[in-house]
Amino acid sequence: MVAMWQDTGVTVHAVELVRVSAAGTWRNGAQVLTAVGDATQPVTGPNCPLPGAPLLALVGRIGAAAHRSGW
Repeated sequence: MVAMWQDTGVTVHAVELVRVSAAGTWRNGAQVLTAVGDATQPVTGPNCPLPGAPLLALVGRIGAAAHRSGW
């Protein structure tokens, strides 16, 4: 199974405000994408952290590894 999340090594405490941003574009074949992904292609499947989210969108998570049963 491919790892779904990349650990940044950043420690966040309960009282801290965190802002995540991304800049730039990348290519998926002939398609040019940004951090918002491709809303015309919602993601689905058993290894999908956010079913219905845009394909290849930047998604952040704070906390330990989630378990499917806990979603």
